[in-house]
Amino acid sequence: MKRIFLNLWIPALLFVWLWGSSFRPVQQPVSPYVSGQSFEIPEQVQTIIQHACYGCHHTASKNLKGKKKLDFDKLAGLKTYKLAGKMQDIVDVLKKGKMPPKKFLAKYPDKALKQAEKEQMLSWARATIQKLSH
Repeated sequence: MKRIFLNLWIPALLFVWLWGSSFRPVQQPVSPYVSGQSFEIPEQVQTIIQHACYGCHHTASKNLKGKKKLDFDKLAGLKTYKLAGKMQDIVDVLKKGKMPPKKFLAKYPDKALKQAEKEQMLSWARATIQKLSH
């Protein structure tokens, strides 16, 4: 008798549970990732990054410290608040004149940022922060 009871009730309960769950409204999770927003690096900024920054700040870089602090290859996949933080880091570092580092520039003086390039990077980073905060 117990066996018949279990054989009938378990599938019936499973059916009711599954059938009932199909009528619940599906809630779309609010994604904290940037993918819902358009994160782009403009071509002119990308050129500056490729010239002066990318050597140390990309996934395959041998500069572990540089890629740990900022990896341009991974920016688009960051959560919005983390991306905003990275953009603020870029602003802070550029305003202080810390990048590229003096030691690096001693070896590669051609990698120094011109004032116009610095301003363009700052403008892009600030605009990205502004866009992310809305």
